[in-house]
Amino acid sequence: MDEFLKSVFKDKRYKKIPLTGEGSDRSYIRVKTDDSSWILACSPMDQQKKFLLKQKDFSLAGLNVPKGVAQDSEGGFLLLEDLGDHSLEKEVLEEKGFAYYFPALDQVIKLQASQTGEGRHHSFDWSFFKKEDFFKEMLWTEEHLIKRFLCLAPEESFRRGYLEEWNFLCEELVSFPFFPSHRDYHSRNLFIKDKQIYLIDFQDAGFFPRFYDVVSLVYDVYVASQMNNALRKKLLDYFLLKGFGEREMTNELRQEISVTLIQRLFKACGSFASFYSLKKQRTHLPYIQPALQMVREELCEVKRYPHFLSLIDLCLEKLKKTNIEGSN
Repeated sequence: MDEFLKSVFKDKRYKKIPLTGEGSDRSYIRVKTDDSSWILACSPMDQQKKFLLKQKDFSLAGLNVPKGVAQDSEGGFLLLEDLGDHSLEKEVLEEKGFAYYFPALDQVIKLQASQTGEGRHHSFDWSFFKKEDFFKEMLWTEEHLIKRFLCLAPEESFRRGYLEEWNFLCEELVSFPFFPSHRDYHSRNLFIKDKQIYLIDFQDAGFFPRFYDVVSLVYDVYVASQMNNALRKKLLDYFLLKGFGEREMTNELRQEISVTLIQRLFKACGSFASFYSLKKQRTHLPYIQPALQMVREELCEVKRYPHFLSLIDLCLEKLKKTNIEGSN
């Protein structure tokens, strides 16, 4: 690492400041000199390659992403523009402001428009998530949240019931229109610099249902306590009108949003639980209960997945009864 940094900064003295990660195999270090600041991303070679590919594609689409300065492919080091510390999460929790949510949605609209009409960019070589991929994410949540974290052991007949419903839900999900998506589009992956929204952690971008990034942002569990349904409706209406010319929320669109949201949030619960079950990281445990509660609300609206709804109720009941740390 130091050999790479010395080759970049020459005779300049620098200071390394580790930054908090999100439970992935990547790590980040802020590198400061007397007159500049950069972010050193450390990751396996294959992940760095994916990041650079997506960075190019996002830039071609006109999105705001950090610029690369230097790289060491073999060492897994990539020096990036420092976007600072003002994430969208901080903007909401500290400043109580939601004005940046509209330009954040504009970034999604711009990304989706990059694959349609005259604005199409043919450089994109991204994978489409399939039904099996979504179903595997549901099974991941079953393993790490239901079995390992909550220690629940559903009866086989009950399990068959919710597995059948998951299969149907994933079939429904892949029937929706697909567009290029960031895939992890929430307030911790959006930064504000010079009054502009910048995107990070986009190396897993791919083609997903059109509302995938939107529900990730509008139903972001990290700032759920600050959001309300009136604001969510305003943001969804903005996206529908500006992105697709839809002037009203139809039942079909509401169903599409709900199904996408259910799968996305349930998958997030599995990720939060896996950070603990695999790495003993408790940082994301407080977000499991509010995420499950939002899943429950959507399942009650959809009224098509009774076994899945009962499973969510069991999870919420177990969280309440056992008073597991981080579940309040």
